[in-house]
Amino acid sequence: MIARWAVPLLLGALLAGADEDGPDIHLFPLVENTRNEAGGRTASALLLWHRSTDASGAVRSTHVLNWLSTPDLQAVVPLWFQGPDWTVVPPLLSASWRDEHGGKALWLTPLFHRYTRADGSLESLHYLNWIQSDNFTGLLPIGFGGRDWWMAPPLLSGGWTRRDGGRNDLYTPLVGVSRDAQGEVESWRAVTWTHDRQGDVLWPLAWNRAGHRGVLPLYADGPGYRVSPALLSGSWDNAAGGSTTWLTPLFHRSTRADGGTSSMHLLTWYHEDELDIVLPFGWMQGRPGHRTGALLPFYAQGENWRAVLPLWFQGRNGWLMPPLLSGERRFADGGHARLITPLYHDSASGDGTRTSRHIGPWFDGGDERGSYRGVLPLWYDFERDGQAWNGVVPLWFSGPGWQVAPPALSAHWRNAAGGTTTWLTPFYHRSTDFFGATTSRHAGPWWQRSWSRDGDSSAWNGVFPLWWRHDAVRDGVPSSSTALLPLWMRGDDWWAVPPLLSLWQRGDDGATDLWVTPLFHRRADASGRTERMHAGLWYQEGDRRMLMPFYYQSPERLGLIPLWFSGPDGWIVPPALSWRTRRADGSTSTWLTPLFHADRDAEGRLTSRHVLNWVQGRDGQALLPLWYDVNGYQGIVPLAFSGPDWWTVPAALSGGWTRRDGGKSLWVTPLFHTDRDAQGRLESWHALNWVQGRDSRALWPIFGAGRDWWSVPLALSGSWRTAEGGRETWLTPLAHLSRDAQGRATAWHALNVVHGPQFDAVLPLFWKGPDWTVAAPFYAAGRDWWTVPLALAAGWRDEAGSTAITPLSWHRRRTDGSVTTAIPPLLFAYRGGRPLDTGLPTQLWPFLVQNGTDGSEVNLLWRLYHQRELGGTRQYTVGPLWWSEHRAGEPTDWQVLGGLFGRDVDRQRRTSLPYALWGALRFGRTPYPPETSP
Repeated sequence: MIARWAVPLLLGALLAGADEDGPDIHLFPLVENTRNEAGGRTASALLLWHRSTDASGAVRSTHVLNWLSTPDLQAVVPLWFQGPDWTVVPPLLSASWRDEHGGKALWLTPLFHRYTRADGSLESLHYLNWIQSDNFTGLLPIGFGGRDWWMAPPLLSGGWTRRDGGRNDLYTPLVGVSRDAQGEVESWRAVTWTHDRQGDVLWPLAWNRAGHRGVLPLYADGPGYRVSPALLSGSWDNAAGGSTTWLTPLFHRSTRADGGTSSMHLLTWYHEDELDIVLPFGWMQGRPGHRTGALLPFYAQGENWRAVLPLWFQGRNGWLMPPLLSGERRFADGGHARLITPLYHDSASGDGTRTSRHIGPWFDGGDERGSYRGVLPLWYDFERDGQAWNGVVPLWFSGPGWQVAPPALSAHWRNAAGGTTTWLTPFYHRSTDFFGATTSRHAGPWWQRSWSRDGDSSAWNGVFPLWWRHDAVRDGVPSSSTALLPLWMRGDDWWAVPPLLSLWQRGDDGATDLWVTPLFHRRADASGRTERMHAGLWYQEGDRRMLMPFYYQSPERLGLIPLWFSGPDGWIVPPALSWRTRRADGSTSTWLTPLFHADRDAEGRLTSRHVLNWVQGRDGQALLPLWYDVNGYQGIVPLAFSGPDWWTVPAALSGGWTRRDGGKSLWVTPLFHTDRDAQGRLESWHALNWVQGRDSRALWPIFGAGRDWWSVPLALSGSWRTAEGGRETWLTPLAHLSRDAQGRATAWHALNVVHGPQFDAVLPLFWKGPDWTVAAPFYAAGRDWWTVPLALAAGWRDEAGSTAITPLSWHRRRTDGSVTTAIPPLLFAYRGGRPLDTGLPTQLWPFLVQNGTDGSEVNLLWRLYHQRELGGTRQYTVGPLWWSEHRAGEPTDWQVLGGLFGRDVDRQRRTSLPYALWGALRFGRTPYPPETSP
């Protein structure tokens, strides 16, 4: 009933416009006609229409149905809104606006947006999944980036600026580059190729880094080494402070710290300080001055000897040239004997005195007892114990007390009586006794001989060659002898046949002499025992024998010329280059060249010997050229060699040795090796492709590890100490970890989880940097923005404040602390921190909360419940039943059912007006005192 007549009355009053004296109608959202804060009036009906004016009557805002117009807003709600510097199309989630700095924004959600600054420069942009701004650019979810970073999650790629100003860029896990703060390239990698300022690495094949270079398996080098694994060759610094170089199997050389060579080999020549080997022909070993070796079949050398086979031999005590029957021997007393057959020989004693010499036919010599010289076979001059012998062969010979001129059958000698005998055959001779008295003589054919002593006498007379006679008295017994020359001579104890140069005589001692010249002579003692004799070329005297010029023998000497000579100190067989000699120190040497030799010391102990190609010395033995064991050195040529602290099998490139630092090395190439230190502790070893050192181990090419590194080359994985003291560990492509010198993790990744100095990521979905975060395709955020693309949600921060929008809400917080929030699906809005907005655009929100700087407001379903405090005025509405407005010290302005009855208060004129029927009935305006209470 009431609605039937009330509604037409309300609409009529509204459309007619309330006069200034009439009451306001507060029945929003049904009907409203009220004075507004601008001094004008606001009228509305059923939310279908409204009109608001200012104090001058100018229209402030109006709307019809969903059309809305204000000085600052034009709208077709909820399709389109436009203000002085902005436009919004909510169904399309699209808008454009100008910010407080003069910049412009345009959003065609979700297809496009664009921000420009006041100067027209682009601030941000997106087109479909392309995003661009000062700090961010991207083609979601393929790639995006900011001022200091970028990423392409599907490609596992990205880049970022580090805290030190440098930059890292990763183009898939396979390609990457790092730059320093000046933009210079620090490092880059492409697949397994890595480059940095220290160099390049192409895992596991090649590198050139920090002074290390390599192309496996061909070549590698670095500080102190150069190697070619494929050629088993290289050069490196060794433990002795020098270097070692190998060109396997052709050449190697090792040096000491002073640059001197400690060992080397060239083809089959091997050399070290005390060893040289030329396989299979020769070797040389031992300390300088104590070396042994051979160059087969031409040369051999011992510690104290050397030989050019079979031409020349030289030992500690001399040399020998068998083909020339020549040589030299040095004796323990410092003397020597030298022979260059047949041209020359000489010998000397220890004090340098020449004991013998010959030069061609000339010979000379001597010792402390005498000297000799001569020109064979013509002349000689001997002196011994003060006596002299000389001769001009065959013309002249002389000796102690005698001279002989064989062609003249003439001579002079000292006879047994102490006198002399002189022969000038056949003209003259004379003999004297001790006192110079003539005992015999001849002149021409005449001669005589006589003597007288102690009653004994002897007298010879003769006419040579016809006759002679001898008369003698001995012990009172006379005797005589005579001769008919030249046929016959005789005496009591002798006879002679001069034509035959033959004679027989008995001496006073009973000894006899028989000469059958030149065939025979014999001297026998009284018992008939032969004292000396010659028969033809045979001569003997006592224990001496001679068959000139072929043979001689004495108790100490024997000669079979030129086949054999022997004496008290040895023997020699020149044609056989064989001999035996006893040295002054009592040692002996026996040679049966080239079959045998033996040297023994004074005690008879063997010092050296050889039998055929078997050689044995005090310090070793050898079977030339196949085997030797000398002074701690052994060898089976060319298979194996060893020394006191080494061994080698050259053909197998294998060996063992003691290093200068006291350590030991053993190589069985390429299968095995060990290195031990001086205490026997294992330093390194390898077996096949397993290699282990004191601080490293490896199973190449599968695995390797050291004190500061490990590597799995085929897996492109490893760990190593960086130049800065940090550590890099890679399990490619599963994980990696980087640590600084203090052990702090600076970067790591595990599968697709990545942590870096400037970012973290779970590839390809999640990335987080110092100023940005991406959880593709769900979420992304930068320093001043964020977005949830699938939810069509975003937020940003500018100089005026921050904004967040979603399809369900909108939120704005300004730098002055004010906040505006809207949740369209809930028909809810909130404003805070700014003056209350009583304009219709704000009041159209069914649910509204304002907490402003000048008051507060709460609206539920527009005015189903309404409460507002503004400028000391408090309003309450329980629509459509009740509305009231109260100000302290003044009457309350109120109405029921929008003006069915109520009281209108005019605060300018300070009057109140009771009314009914929406002002149709007015009961008079009454002034109210200034301090009237409600």
